[in-house]
Amino acid sequence: MVFTNYADGQTNNFVISQDGHGIFGNNTNLGDIVNGDNFTVKDVMGFYDPSDATYRAIHGNTSAGELVLAAKTTSSDGGWMELCGTAHTIYPGQIRIGSYGHDGAGTLIMNWDPTTSTYYTGLEVINNGKVVIPGPNRSISDANAATANNYGLYVGDGILTEMVRVALHTTSDWADYVFADDYQLMPLSKVAEYVKANNHLPDVPSAEEVKKEGIDMATMDSKLLQKIEELTLYVIAQDKRIDELQKKLDEKQK
Repeated sequence: MVFTNYADGQTNNFVISQDGHGIFGNNTNLGDIVNGDNFTVKDVMGFYDPSDATYRAIHGNTSAGELVLAAKTTSSDGGWMELCGTAHTIYPGQIRIGSYGHDGAGTLIMNWDPTTSTYYTGLEVINNGKVVIPGPNRSISDANAATANNYGLYVGDGILTEMVRVALHTTSDWADYVFADDYQLMPLSKVAEYVKANNHLPDVPSAEEVKKEGIDMATMDSKLLQKIEELTLYVIAQDKRIDELQKKLDEKQK
């Protein structure tokens, strides 16, 4: 069965094959039916809302192997989800979720709580690529406020994981420089003076600094290792001093 439009030169708009497969679209024929599909929509299937002139579309591209769900007013405005097939030339096999929002709102995964009439953000990817997971019962405003910092990932209420691996930019970021021959080890008397005046070790942030700024795990681990290595050098120096004093004592007792 074929439905034909004679006004534009006799093009087929709707075709149903003998085995019950159908295709709808401009200038269609049985060869356009996708194998395995009972019904094929060629090009774009659109949904219109006359009240706000919003255009919503679902479309597939068999050559690229993709399916797109979009809600937008123009080609550069609105959100979309794309399921890319393995034949996709740029993103083979990927699932892409994004937005064309001009205000930089990014992509949100949210949950509506009817008891408080509030949307809570599960995850937000903002327009500069930063990711925010605000935590349970945090609102969108909480998530947006969290992005004011300079971190690529913000997670409210903490993270539970079985392993954390932190990489360094360069070997100089680790504390092995303490064992270099030219390293200036602070005399213990100066360390005692510093601790008495500041209530924390030199080069280690105070409790107030940690409360205000938090800590960089890689930097903090390096600082702790620095203090362990310095303590090792103090112990080695004291052991050497003890040996020297013991030798002098043994010589006097002869």
